[in-house]
Amino acid sequence: MVGLPLPALADCLTRADLAQGLRATYMDGSVVDYRAAGDDLVQVTETPDLKAQKAVRFVSRYGIYDLSAQGLLGGVPQADQVLEYSYADSAGHAPPAPEPGAVWLGESTTNYVDGTLESAVAVMVFGTESTLRLGGCDYASVPVTASYLSGEDWTAQDYDWLSDLGIGILTRREGSEAARPSAYRVTGLARLQP
Repeated sequence: MVGLPLPALADCLTRADLAQGLRATYMDGSVVDYRAAGDDLVQVTETPDLKAQKAVRFVSRYGIYDLSAQGLLGGVPQADQVLEYSYADSAGHAPPAPEPGAVWLGESTTNYVDGTLESAVAVMVFGTESTLRLGGCDYASVPVTASYLSGEDWTAQDYDWLSDLGIGILTRREGSEAARPSAYRVTGLARLQP
């Protein structure tokens, strides 16, 4: 009896792959690269257009709570394009790892390169856990909405927190100064090539 070929199993990603790096590709052609940076920190590099020379590199806790942002031009950090962020609730605690159904309320402070500080009310809302299918693989996913309010100005970002991988994948941005929300449709997630 001749054996029938078995269907190929998807080569699914794990949290260990974050050390080498992961790349999310989006429908609009943009890419976001993720690399482990230690202690639940993730280096996130957003490149809106691979043909252009501009990118922004973040260091984020869980890939959601940005601690710093650095503008890049041709891969070179731009000294005048640096922001630092901090977070604390009324007890001085930073936002937690995403937990289905939880809410975190606190303050976010942005430190600009000239030393100016700007504070905003920060609200993190974690939805119900579900499954996100990418590249033939299912990953546990918790939707996260991170909102920042300062007077009449506000911004909000949505993520899919993939606990299996330790990253938050950006799915939407909007704010009081944006003409309309920006939706980000992920078309793939793969290991970065060395």
